[in-house]
Amino acid sequence: MVASIFNTDYALLVTEPTPFGLHDLKQMVGVLSILDMPGGVIINRDGIGNKEVEAFLAKTPYPILMRIPFQETIALGLAKGKVLVEFLPNYREKFSVLYETILNTIENEG
Repeated sequence: MVASIFNTDYALLVTEPTPFGLHDLKQMVGVLSILDMPGGVIINRDGIGNKEVEAFLAKTPYPILMRIPFQETIALGLAKGKVLVEFLPNYREKFSVLYETILNTIENEG
C-alpha cells in the first residue's frame, strides 16, 4: 500500500462498515498520518455492519466523501461485470462531485 501511494497527491480509501473494514482502515489512516498525506474515504456497502467506521473517522482529518449503499441492484450489476454508472447513472454526477472535491483539496493543500 505504501508503494502504491508514494509520490501521490491524495489517497482515496475505500472501506466497508464492518470490523474487518475498520481494522484495515485504521492501518491505512495510520500510514497516511505518518506520511502527512491528504485523503478521504468512500464507504462501500453502506448500511451493513455498524457505525464504528464513522466514529473512528470523526476523530481523524479524513472525511467520508461518498457512500455506496448495500443494495441488491448494485450487487447484481457489479456481479454481471457492469460499471456502477452503467446501471445507476446518477452515480456519474456523484463521482464528478467526488473528483472536484479531491481536486479542490489538492489545490488548497499545495
